[in-house]
Amino acid sequence: GNSRQAFDRDLNNFQPRAGLAVLGEDLTVRVWNDLAVDMWGVRTDEVAGRPFAELDIGMPVDELVATVRDVLARPGDPRVSRELVVPAVNRKGRRFQCRVVVSRLAMDSGIPNGVCVLMEHLAARAEPGS
Repeated sequence: GNSRQAFDRDLNNFQPRAGLAVLGEDLTVRVWNDLAVDMWGVRTDEVAGRPFAELDIGMPVDELVATVRDVLARPGDPRVSRELVVPAVNRKGRRFQCRVVVSRLAMDSGIPNGVCVLMEHLAARAEPGS
């Protein structure tokens, strides 16, 4: 109903510079925000309900699945999160470092045992001496 739409809207407003995927306990994609679409060139309707591990995006998804499972394996700690930086290729074929933060969703989110995956384009650091 309305609370679900409000939840989706809030998620889309959250972390405006980051792509966001929300996964259910079964690791299927429940939410995929506009920045994730823009980052990977994969539309929401192409990923909704699909296993995260099967997504064809420019990122080592299998490495991320292990991290998601690790976060899910700690139900006693709602604040648990993991952060990693992985090599990625955006939809335009540009290589970049992607900062990924995996955290549990709040229990009242409407997605029990859900996991939030934030994907952020790290700014290229200037090379020393350039």
